Amino acid sequence: MSSLRRHPFARPVIGRSVALGLGLVVLLGLAPGSAAMAASPKVEARLQPTIHYEQAQAHAGDRTDFKAGDRVTVPFRPRTGDRWKVGGQAPRTLPAGRASGREMRLSKEAKPTPDATIDRPSVDPSETVDAVDASWIAGTNGDEVELTAAVGSGGLRREIFGFLPYWELSDTSTRLDWEKLSTVAYFGVGADGQGNLQKTNSSGSTTVGWSGWTSSRMTNVINAAHASGARVVLTVQSFAWSSAGQTRQKALLGSSTARANLAAQIARAVRDRGADGVNLDFEPLVTGYADEYTALVRKVRSALDASARGYQLTFDTTGYIGNYPIEDATAAGGADAIMIMGYDYRTARSSVAGSIAPLAGPTYDIGNTLSAFLARVPASKVILGVPYYGRAWS
Repeated sequence: MSSLRRHPFARPVIGRSVALGLGLVVLLGLAPGSAAMAASPKVEARLQPTIHYEQAQAHAGDRTDFKAGDRVTVPFRPRTGDRWKVGGQAPRTLPAGRASGREMRLSKEAKPTPDATIDRPSVDPSETVDAVDASWIAGTNGDEVELTAAVGSGGLRREIFGFLPYWELSDTSTRLDWEKLSTVAYFGVGADGQGNLQKTNSSGSTTVGWSGWTSSRMTNVINAAHASGARVVLTVQSFAWSSAGQTRQKALLGSSTARANLAAQIARAVRDRGADGVNLDFEPLVTGYADEYTALVRKVRSALDASARGYQLTFDTTGYIGNYPIEDATAAGGADAIMIMGYDYRTARSSVAGSIAPLAGPTYDIGNTLSAFLARVPASKVILGVPYYGRAWS
């Protein structure tokens, strides 16, 4: 049986504006730990490539030429009612950008001492969602970071976290409703086996993912988000759905030098851009590297904190916990939350047609997923992804 995707990155209307490409995700709770659901999880099904990976592959050949952006001038200031702790603390004001997009494209990273195999860069699934008509607002030019912001008692009770693929960034029909969104994750930039962000192609040209991240469109998106008290974070990918991807991910995770290199490059990419954190999309996590993955998450947290306190750190998982060390990676000094990709329970490879994100049913479903995760981590650490796409079988 074959399936056809119906606009897998469709942009549904939220209020008078349009939401984001990959899906909208919601933080389950901001109260202290929540008890797991009563139903015991069913046996987990075999992992299958996600829509993130499929669309990254589909757009791997994109040659979108983004104009380099100016420096982000509007710093992030949390909304009065923002109650979600970042780095274990109340949200803080973060500095504006310190480099323009052009400067970031021309900047050369220091070469690490190699102890990881040099391999072919992973597919760069950067995509562009164009924030047309997004307002550009001039702000402070300084890098001063304010003290911890006051957190109101009646503020946000849900984190509304949306992915913005680079292939949507250039779409002039896209609208971002900053009254509804709290975090936008730009999707994204890949990482190679030595822990380098994939900024250039073999030809020496800028990768489309890095081009989008440093573009004038992203400058507008970040300034507009900050003017509304919303965050913008960078998604860094390492796909291991193929043997080559597994080799690359193992080289990265298995090398302390590569992990440190990636953490340093992420922190610089976030700080230079004037962004607000990072989302790690390592899918699936290769077997036997849970401790190394936790070490990477903690290294990224340390690198971000060394730049400025208050940067958001999340990581993605499939709907099946699998190899992800969710307790250790979200412990103190680790990630703020897990973003569960609550979709792709059935894909183009499925032999039976059905819901891609079943709330309940005879097979493993959203309810079972939540039971499994909430049995091990508090609800305040869980963001549930909702698919804004569908499939048609024939």
